[in-house]
Amino acid sequence: MKSNLARYGLFSILIHWLLALATAALLGLGWYLRSSPTTTDERAFLADVHVSLGLTTAVLLVLAILSRLLFGAPAYPAETPRWRRLIGAWVNALTYLALVVMTASGYPRLIFTASPVLFWGTPLPSWGEPDDRLADLFANTHEIGAFVLAALVVVHLGLVIANSFAYPG
Repeated sequence: MKSNLARYGLFSILIHWLLALATAALLGLGWYLRSSPTTTDERAFLADVHVSLGLTTAVLLVLAILSRLLFGAPAYPAETPRWRRLIGAWVNALTYLALVVMTASGYPRLIFTASPVLFWGTPLPSWGEPDDRLADLFANTHEIGAFVLAALVVVHLGLVIANSFAYPG
């Protein structure tokens, strides 16, 4: 039996899953870097991958937001309670916001530590002067944002599972 539930378009689905995979990789890599006993060379390599993947994710995020603005989201099934629709909308919006915060704190942190920024091996121009106070602010924001983002991902997965039982098909 074919489902009568509205679905996202192929482009939106592709962007969603690329964003989800990149987010999972970034969270895992970030936490590994935070506590790993890696060598300096290993750490530098993994940090460069983290930064490059983070900047790539920022591009995916822009595409996801544009896709959502242009194509919208499919309608919930008519029998979905209003409270469930509101929770889904809030979790979605907060997840996008957390991803924006992660990008808007990770990249400036590097700028204010005067660390060279490599995008898949290509050096990006330096935009600012070293500032320990700002670097710490952005580092703390990035770290707190990672915990918030991880919590939102868990809530999102819980909602997906709950909805799959409530509205099979």
